Amino acid sequence: MTVSPLLRIPAGFLAAPMAPALVLVGSGILFGQDAPWATAITVAALLGYPLALLLGIPVYVLLTAKGWNGFWTYAVVGALFGAAIYLLYFPPSDYAD
Repeated sequence: MTVSPLLRIPAGFLAAPMAPALVLVGSGILFGQDAPWATAITVAALLGYPLALLLGIPVYVLLTAKGWNGFWTYAVVGALFGAAIYLLYFPPSDYAD
């Protein structure tokens, strides 16, 4: 079964910003850890959706124009952007003793 790009693209932009929070919640539930799950999901939504609009859509258009439109391309670019955003909010100097 193939899914129309007209449905797949918006679904990706709706699901992708919440993916890190859902992985965090799922792993916490799986390993029985107590954590503020609602806070994690809220923060992911408040940061993820605006960044998906401001950065994700232009990057998607650029990658599509270049013809670089495969799963691994989007996965790698998304991981790099996610790491960059994380490092902006939690710079490595915060972890130094």
